[in-house]
Amino acid sequence: MRSSFRVASIVLCMVFATSLQGAVLSNSIQDNAEDLTAAMIAKIASVAVYGLNPQSEPGARKTRFSDAELNAYLNSSVVLPEALAEPRFSLIGEGALLAEGVVDLDRVGNRPNAGPFDPISLLSGKLPVKATAVIHSADGLARVHLDYVEIGGIRIPQNLTKELIAAYTRSVDRPAGIDIDLEYSLPYRILKIHVHPGEAVIVQ
Repeated sequence: MRSSFRVASIVLCMVFATSLQGAVLSNSIQDNAEDLTAAMIAKIASVAVYGLNPQSEPGARKTRFSDAELNAYLNSSVVLPEALAEPRFSLIGEGALLAEGVVDLDRVGNRPNAGPFDPISLLSGKLPVKATAVIHSADGLARVHLDYVEIGGIRIPQNLTKELIAAYTRSVDRPAGIDIDLEYSLPYRILKIHVHPGEAVIVQ
């Protein structure tokens, strides 16, 4: 099921790190993207500096960023899988995130037949992919609830998606892989993350 593992990794990457890319932009749009990227870089640096200051009062700092800033930053600073194109990340509100894009299953890698119970094995070529998730965070811990993943109009069963993500993210340090149902510690003394329509707020 190697191909399914890699596709799941791409989907997970879209939930946590997606961007706007693909089309040739006009100079005005490029300039705006550069401004958004610079703003996001400054905010990330500010979050890190504040988080590393032990004298900072917990909960006193709020950093806001838009999905436009996030997308511009990720487009210029994050390398996404080659099989993923035209991704777009939206902050819906009430903790919810939406990721959309196009995945080229023919570029995912070797795709052995995984059997009739693996819906991804029935797909090929460039297909639209969509994923939604909800971030729950409090007291320095966060958990991501994956609502659904859809590839080529076919919804991937949630249990299968979780298994694929865990299998593909196994490493020496994390032999069981990533369990998206578990809570994980937030860095830089971040207490919680609020997701509003078009905007997220980091509370430290």
